[in-house]
Amino acid sequence: MDKIWSLAKWLALPLVVWIYMTGQAMNNDRAMDMKFMQQMLNERAMQTEFVFKELNVRIDALHRQQEGMYHEMDMLRQEQHGE
Repeated sequence: MDKIWSLAKWLALPLVVWIYMTGQAMNNDRAMDMKFMQQMLNERAMQTEFVFKELNVRIDALHRQQEGMYHEMDMLRQEQHGE
């Protein structure tokens, strides 16, 4: 009986090692996938930040243009009313 138990332990050892190594490989794959996804998210965040900066620049230009138009309208009113 001891010989059978000993043989069973030695036969089970490679199976246990294989299961452990497979689990480790899966964890490594998951870690690499997570790292890749984090890199993608970082790139998208940078792209989004760039787009928002460009939008803010354009919005500021539109505000300046609008202020200039209001100033011109005020000047025309003053000329019409002789002020």
